[in-house]
Amino acid sequence: MKKPLIIVALGLAALVAVFFLGRYFAPSNGHRDGPGGAVEAESAEETVWTCSMHPQVRQPGPGSCPICGMDLIPVAGDDDDGDEGELPRLRLTERSIALMRIQTAPATRRESFATVRLPGRVEADETRESVVSAWFSGRADALTANFTGMLIEAGDPVLELYSPELFSAQEEFLQVFRAYRSQPGERISARLEDARERLALLGMSDAQIAELESTNAPATHLDFASPVSGFVTERMVTTGQYVRTGAPLYAVADLSVVWIQLEAYESELALLRTGQPVEIRLPGYPDAAFEGEVAYIDPELDTRKRTTRVRVELPNEDFRLKPGMLAAGVVRASPQAPTCMASPPYPRLSV
Repeated sequence: MKKPLIIVALGLAALVAVFFLGRYFAPSNGHRDGPGGAVEAESAEETVWTCSMHPQVRQPGPGSCPICGMDLIPVAGDDDDGDEGELPRLRLTERSIALMRIQTAPATRRESFATVRLPGRVEADETRESVVSAWFSGRADALTANFTGMLIEAGDPVLELYSPELFSAQEEFLQVFRAYRSQPGERISARLEDARERLALLGMSDAQIAELESTNAPATHLDFASPVSGFVTERMVTTGQYVRTGAPLYAVADLSVVWIQLEAYESELALLRTGQPVEIRLPGYPDAAFEGEVAYIDPELDTRKRTTRVRVELPNEDFRLKPGMLAAGVVRASPQAPTCMASPPYPRLSV
């Protein structure tokens, strides 16, 4: 009889022990009894809830964002260090910063610039284009400059002409020259100078006139020399063609200096002015940059493309820049720069 009572007593004691242990370790109103319970409760009370899209929203408990309606999320303890009254800040972990490759620099006061990119192309300098024309009538019996693109120098013979007009002028000069040698005098000297000047006007050089004096015989053909240097851009005469005085023979362009004709939209004109530095790049030379400056801004606007031409002049001693090449110009313009109409006056014809 005593043994069952002992078993029952031990069972009741075990139940009481389990009950008190459960009360000791079980949470009560957000607190835990035992060591560390007060710290965890305090941390729970200090949790701040915010919106991932609007970090300025901060509430002591969960809910919805009053701005976008998204569910609020708890803020980590180190993200809330009493920023009340300050501007909103975005906090990133070291790993996020490394992934985003964020770089920082101290704030400094600098002049701001607007980068203006202008497309364009290379063109020949209009002021260096010339036309070689016939100084007298005659027949072109031979062409020295016989193809387009040939480089000629001033004084180089470009074709051989037979001219009855030039032949008669040489005959007249030799008659006066012989008379001057036999009977020199002031009057015959004046006639000789007039005859010499006529030959010069017909295109004969001093060396050719001196050769005529030494040979004492008129030449049937004359090597016609180019008065200018450059590349032949157009040939307007063929072998055997008869040309008249003033007829164009060759179009010549001096490409030692070229124009870069850029196009600027009307919305960009307020940032451009003459004298601004321009960096020119060409697809043909991707690794090279050419430095120039705005030399001229066209006063007219292309109503079809709504653009204005902006000209840059570049030296081209090695003839790398060829007319027709595509180009791109980059101008770093200050927003406070004067407009193109406030640039230096447009070139005027001086009389």
